[in-house]
Amino acid sequence: MVALFWPELDEEHARGSLRQALRFLRRSLGEGIIVSRGEEEIGVDRGVLRCDATAFVEACEGARHAEALDLYQGAFLDGFFVSEAAPELERWVEEERIALRRRAAASAWALADGYRVAGDRADAAALARRAAGFASEDEGELAHLIAFLDDLGDRSGAIGAYDEFARRLKQEYDVLPAPETQALIQSVRHRTAVGFQTRAAGPSVAPAETVAGPAPRARRTLVYLAIGGVVALIGYLAAFANRRPPFDPERATVVVLPLEDLSGDSTPSYLASGVTEQLITDLAQGGALRVINRRTMMAYRDRAKTVQEIARTLHADAVVSGTVQRLGDTVYMTAQLVLAKQDRTIWAQSYEGTRGDLLRMQREVARAVTRRLWGALTPTQQAGLASARPLDPEALDLYIQGRYWWNKRGPALLKSIQLFTRALDLDAMFALAYSGMADAYVQLGYGSLLSPGDAFPKAEAAALHALQLDSTLAEPHATLGFVRMYYYWDWAGADQEFQHALALNPSYATGHEWYGLFLTAMGRYDEALAHERRAQDLDPLSPSIACTTGWVLHYSGRQDDAERELQVALRMDSTFTLGHLYLGRVYQAKGQMDSALSQYATTGPLRNWVPTVAAEGYVYGVLGRRREAQAALVRMDSLSRRQYVTAYAVALVHTALGQRDSAFAWLARGVRERTHWLVWLNRDLRWAPLRANPRFQALVHEVGLPP
Repeated sequence: MVALFWPELDEEHARGSLRQALRFLRRSLGEGIIVSRGEEEIGVDRGVLRCDATAFVEACEGARHAEALDLYQGAFLDGFFVSEAAPELERWVEEERIALRRRAAASAWALADGYRVAGDRADAAALARRAAGFASEDEGELAHLIAFLDDLGDRSGAIGAYDEFARRLKQEYDVLPAPETQALIQSVRHRTAVGFQTRAAGPSVAPAETVAGPAPRARRTLVYLAIGGVVALIGYLAAFANRRPPFDPERATVVVLPLEDLSGDSTPSYLASGVTEQLITDLAQGGALRVINRRTMMAYRDRAKTVQEIARTLHADAVVSGTVQRLGDTVYMTAQLVLAKQDRTIWAQSYEGTRGDLLRMQREVARAVTRRLWGALTPTQQAGLASARPLDPEALDLYIQGRYWWNKRGPALLKSIQLFTRALDLDAMFALAYSGMADAYVQLGYGSLLSPGDAFPKAEAAALHALQLDSTLAEPHATLGFVRMYYYWDWAGADQEFQHALALNPSYATGHEWYGLFLTAMGRYDEALAHERRAQDLDPLSPSIACTTGWVLHYSGRQDDAERELQVALRMDSTFTLGHLYLGRVYQAKGQMDSALSQYATTGPLRNWVPTVAAEGYVYGVLGRRREAQAALVRMDSLSRRQYVTAYAVALVHTALGQRDSAFAWLARGVRERTHWLVWLNRDLRWAPLRANPRFQALVHEVGLPP
């Protein structure tokens, strides 16, 4: 042992160095952990100190593959270096590193096969990618992955894996993949049946149980290694001695403070905002953690409060904070995890990469934080936090800009679509850009900035494309739920998509908000309110979600509760104009017409929005102020010459004027154009004058609404 660590010293001085190292190690770790037998043998008490490398080997040999993968957290002693040690030590570390990596790959393939047989394609694909990632330079493993994903029906995933490997091979070695691999991917591209043959696509991977383990002497050397690198071992043991999370993560709340941008004036403000938003999404993916959503966290961008004060306000158990800095094409990122109640940092890390590596870096942060709080990750969580492939830096930059404008809503949605489109022109496999485009189109449709026939099918196509490229994303499923609800009137399909989105990301506040609206339309009021309250818990400073909760209460017939909810929301943000429209509708339902008109008059930029014009026109009609009601019809006719105007709105004003035949004619036109507002025929109190008419019931039946 002394020859390995102190090869340049004579025996007497080498043994002195060993004794000094042992004293330091005993003092650091405590008495009783380091044990010796005579002067020639040194070891550790395995009853006191746990070694994850040994536990990993034992799990592999016991075919406990899930446990083995939870234990394998990266290359063995990655970055470990002992100055002036003998070359034999470095060779042994590298041999162990390779052997343990092979065992991890074998366990991952074994689990992937199991999930495939069980019909769980998402987990099977995630584990297959992880298995291949252990040997990212091995073309045989790539071929195995391509065949596996193709057999699962994930052809876009197979093509993406090949394209990334080919790009890296060309960039680093200026060569192409082997002809056999090229032939395999061509068969996938042309959707030729490629029969799945276990291990046939490349070199065979021995079952985990038959991989040779380290010799007894090598296992003893693991302890010897620690004595040579005292400081490194202490850090290593501290990281792995106790893998349990510091609290129950299923009941814990995590907040991500807006990252501080250190780039200076040369970097647009969207960079730190975009990284923060994506980090929140990544942490929430797979349901591993309860994460407060973006809109609430952006209220703390300037940080007038301390971390402790923010944690107390949001009832947070852990806080993630950090910085991002872009210098030319290089991006630097730091992150730290603090336990709020103890005000104690339990993890910190810095990252460096190119602009195209930004998504990978924030995914690594999310993975590290989740693992530190949760302990072991399930296959679904691993899939949601899988390493991101390198992206074209310009495409990623355009995507972040697109999300920045998407969050502004209104006409800014069109600008976001332009940015997402430009990102996809640079990288056609960029799933998040398709997801962003889907979210933009669905909001354009909901806000009537585009016609239903224009917006919703485009939203659907983009969402489906996003899921083909990345089946772990939650947002496209929620978007599909929105489209199924508002455009296709497919209630069962909408319900299924919303539930799928929330299964993938239970902390997705907008998903809960939209699902609550759907449940309200279906008359399932208690369930709807529960989801709105959940959305408020996840995004407590969001005026949009607070107002949607008031909207659900309004349609549930609880007008006093709705009024209180909306007043609270407007106290939170009096400039949130949609809240004034909603409050006006509540006052209208309560018969307080003057108060309703007063709220409509304070809608600011929404004053010329078709729902606002129709709401005012309806009140004027009910009050007998026919000239003002007719003026509302004229204004909507004028608006229709340059934008989409829903027939639902025009029909409402005709109803208030007592012009029933005109109202039904416009409602029939609304059915033909599939205006999304028809979803609310059974809940909107303004249709009371028509509700008993057989023609109205026929319309309800045509839309397929439940009672």
